[in-house]
Amino acid sequence: MPGGGRHETEGHTPEDQGPLYCGGPGDRGPDPGGGIGRAPVAAASGGAVKGRRAALYLRLSRDDEGAGESESITNQRALLTAYAREHSYIVAGEYVDDGWSGLDFDRPALRRLLSDVDAGKLDVVLVKDLSRLGRDYIRTGELTELYFPARRVRCIAVNDGFDSARSEGSDLAPLRNVLNEMYARDTSRKIRSALSAKRV
Repeated sequence: MPGGGRHETEGHTPEDQGPLYCGGPGDRGPDPGGGIGRAPVAAASGGAVKGRRAALYLRLSRDDEGAGESESITNQRALLTAYAREHSYIVAGEYVDDGWSGLDFDRPALRRLLSDVDAGKLDVVLVKDLSRLGRDYIRTGELTELYFPARRVRCIAVNDGFDSARSEGSDLAPLRNVLNEMYARDTSRKIRSALSAKRV
């Protein structure tokens, strides 16, 4: 996918966010000037924080532009922030891949997210739906069914009702992943066809 329009951030917590932000020595958050600075560490002991540290993962690609405002980064952030607040999760970081296809799993923010999971910095990964995590059904299934559970990290897709720590919603997850991949590939085919028609 062309690099133009791609944007990714990590460790950023919105100023209007309700949940606490739990930062480590290298974690960052918004500073008053609108740039990236040090975020305040949540006033909670390590024992109290353990098990509640959540990552917000947001992704939007050009393939999703036709889906409308509901897929925007802003709306994804609002949805996940509200979910974290309602379930008393502490937002430990925000990871944004803006302009990256769900078929590409070499996304900068996703790489950093998985690195933080491996480092034991996170307990929960929140996404709007499984398609935000990825649109390759095999790779997405590996993450939700193998990678996260092996590291004792929950993956919750809010709108899909999926929680890797529970049985509810898990039966339909493989089907959703297949449909998500079909959507991405069909959209890419249509875009290529439209571009070819313009060149004729």
